[in-house]
Amino acid sequence: MKRKSYKRLLGRSVLGLILLGLLAAGAIDAGGQAGKHDGYSALDLYTEVFSKVQDIYVREIDPEKLVYASINGMLQSLDSHSSFMDPRMMKEMRLQITGSYGGLGMQIGKGKTGYIRIEGVFDDTPASRAGLKPRDLVLKIDKKDTVNMSVSEAANMMRGKPHTKVSLQVIRVGWDKARDFTLTREVIKLKSIRAAEVLDGQIGHVWLRNFQDSTTQELRAVLKKIEKDPGIRGLVLDLRDNPGGPLKQAIEVADTFIDRGIVVSIRGREGRDRNSKEYMAKSVGTHLGYPIVVLVNGGSASASEIVAGALQDHGRAVVLGTRTFGKGSVQTILELRDGSGLRLTTALYYTPSGRSIQAKGIDPDIVIEAGEVVKKSDGGRRIREEDLPQHFENPDESPEGRPRTVPSAGEEAEAGKKRDAKEVDIQLERAAEILKSWVIFQGARKKTANK
Repeated sequence: MKRKSYKRLLGRSVLGLILLGLLAAGAIDAGGQAGKHDGYSALDLYTEVFSKVQDIYVREIDPEKLVYASINGMLQSLDSHSSFMDPRMMKEMRLQITGSYGGLGMQIGKGKTGYIRIEGVFDDTPASRAGLKPRDLVLKIDKKDTVNMSVSEAANMMRGKPHTKVSLQVIRVGWDKARDFTLTREVIKLKSIRAAEVLDGQIGHVWLRNFQDSTTQELRAVLKKIEKDPGIRGLVLDLRDNPGGPLKQAIEVADTFIDRGIVVSIRGREGRDRNSKEYMAKSVGTHLGYPIVVLVNGGSASASEIVAGALQDHGRAVVLGTRTFGKGSVQTILELRDGSGLRLTTALYYTPSGRSIQAKGIDPDIVIEAGEVVKKSDGGRRIREEDLPQHFENPDESPEGRPRTVPSAGEEAEAGKKRDAKEVDIQLERAAEILKSWVIFQGARKKTANK
């Protein structure tokens, strides 16, 4: 009994230190309004519940696990993007941002049926060698059901130390039943550039698959190469299915094509100016010598939308494709004293003209639905920010300002049936045609002016 009492006392002491640390860090606003519980009385209630769980719950619970679980629940109640990361998850998140991590080599999202869905598979990775494909549903990870699992939790379960194994149960349209896969994690080294080519000898095409620490460096190196020989007269900047990444990289990519003015602004809680800022373009190193078409779709989110919105507002590019995801919030990563971390929504971002795209997205200048090659990963009605639970409403619109259409359960299976259709990238073809037409038009204008 004495030993258990000591462990309970130790647990309470650990909790007290954690809660005091949260208060000191400003994680809990103890100001409050008259007549409402302030932060300290709320902590008293929390401590009471924690104590009762420690004292009378049917099993003894590790105090650290209990605290981690409660923090995780608190953050999940805020919005769809705020989350808690234990020390292992925090370390792996940082590795992923650098573009190198232990994992399986695929992008995942949430399927319309609630299960984890594969959105993309990278070449020459454990996932691609196992034969996994976009739109496959992952029903279980290491025998744990994914139907109520968050994307971040699933990603953290799939990532891990190289040479370790993870089991997946997967279902695909056309299969009679789910199949089991055992994959061995590898060091996944990702490049931001998915494709870089010159079409018809004059139109550049650069496809960014994501944003990470090396994105701007990779992009500028590719531009230097394709601009040099034989030279390009227009550029297709492809941001389709790009889920985003660090804000800094989004700003630098947009700044690559804009020489002045606001790239993006962020606005925090009213009265909290420290979370509000304008980011300005610089004239040095700007690529201005050709017109641009930006390709987007429902999988273009966050950093992708910052770039598309900035180029659109500055008149630097024509945006073509379908409406983007609509993630207009900024998450700040805060490392805690034990190596764990918070991913906390601290602001909303706005395009140079002052538009918020939260739960709305970027509307293309030219709407072109996807060809079959894109429908492999973008088939049917995608889930967007506006469909996520507890998403922020767009501050520029009333909740009734945009009809909310939730996809039907049958759409996911129907989209999967089109996976093996002929590969025709209509959006890319149309973008190249627009740029070639612009080049021809400009040439005709010069001839007229010289007469």
